[in-house]
This record gives sequence, C-alpha cells and structure tokens, in this order.
Amino acid sequence: MRRDIQFNSRVAAATYDESGNAWEIVLQDGGRARAQFLITAIGPLSTPTMPNIQGMESFDGEAYHTGRWPHHHPVTFAGKRVAVIGTGATGVQVIQEVAKTAGHLTVFQRSPNYCAPLLNRPIDAETQLEIKASYPEIFERCRESHGCFLHKTDLRKALEVTPEEREAFYEKLYGEPGFGIWMGNFRDILTDPAANDTISEFIRRKIRERVRILRPPKS
Repeated sequence: MRRDIQFNSRVAAATYDESGNAWEIVLQDGGRARAQFLITAIGPLSTPTMPNIQGMESFDGEAYHTGRWPHHHPVTFAGKRVAVIGTGATGVQVIQEVAKTAGHLTVFQRSPNYCAPLLNRPIDAETQLEIKASYPEIFERCRESHGCFLHKTDLRKALEVTPEEREAFYEKLYGEPGFGIWMGNFRDILTDPAANDTISEFIRRKIRERVRILRPPKS
C-alpha cells in the first residue's frame, strides 16, 4: 500500500463539491487532491491538549505529554517528585511505570473512571509465527464481528441467566486478554440500564479489590 500513501501531509481543509460529487482536499503545503470518498481516519486523539494551568509558562521543570513523548533523549523519573494529570487509559499505564522509580508520585484525578486489566503479554517468536500463519482466519473472524475485533457478542441477555451464571461469565471475560469484556459480553449491556448495572457493579467491585483508598487523618 506504500505507493498509495503520502506521508508528512497535514490536511488544512476538505470541501465537498456538490456539482462534481467529489471531495476537494487542500494540504497545508498547498497541495491538493480530489476524491469521491473521504475517510477521516485520524482517530479521536490526534491533537494533544495541554492542561490550562496558571503558571505553566513559567515552570522550569520537566513536563511531558504522552502524545509528544521525546525520543531524542532518555526520560528518567528515578528519585524525582512526579505529578501525573489524568487517569484515562494512557494515564493508568504511565502511573504504573512511573511509580516503579519515582521518589514521590502524585496523581490528579478529576473523576473516577472504570478500569480493567487488558492482560497484554510478550509474544515469543514461535507464537508470532502461529499468529501470522492464521491471519486469514483471524481477519475472517474480525469481519464477522460487529466491532471488527476477535470477539463476538453473546446473544443472551444479561438478566436472562442466573446471577451465578452471570458472575461466572463476567469472571471469565475479566480473566481473558483483549476487549472481550466489552465486545464479547451480553448483547444488551450497552442498551439496557438494568443489564448495564450488573457489569458496572462487577467492575466497581474489582476496582475496590485492587485500589486501596487512603483517607486523610481527621484533624
């Protein structure tokens, strides 16, 4: 596909030409392109946003945005006082790594959010070969799923099974790698509030088991 890809090109504007039934794309360097179909596959987090905190412009310490991580020099937090703003998916991963070496770590969280282990693991060379050999099967399974992942929605409804069956199913999904607990769950957990309450409480319970809350001493 490399022959059809143009790198280092930032789109400045895209206008639909009604008369010609085509998109006019203008690049920042003045280049232009015309196409019948326009797919804006840039992702929702393509532009990093820095926190608007008074005094940031005069801060002389190190400051990094995970979307603009420096690759020209190593970054170390060993023995330093470090603050991490945010506990989204990236924040959770960063916090775990920084905590291993930082002298003191402070995490700023606006609102508590749900978080479950993804259970990623290193893949050895033999497993990698097995995965690549099964690409046709993997791609076919992805095409058959509603989210194009290796997970198919369970056709049952969450409240159709017994509480014991539901708990066992959630435990199974929770202990597996990937997005199964989201993409391979009961078909109504994202549409029925009562069904959603069951998986929400399950995840909340798992978080309470892992996260210890330290409350400040009473004065």
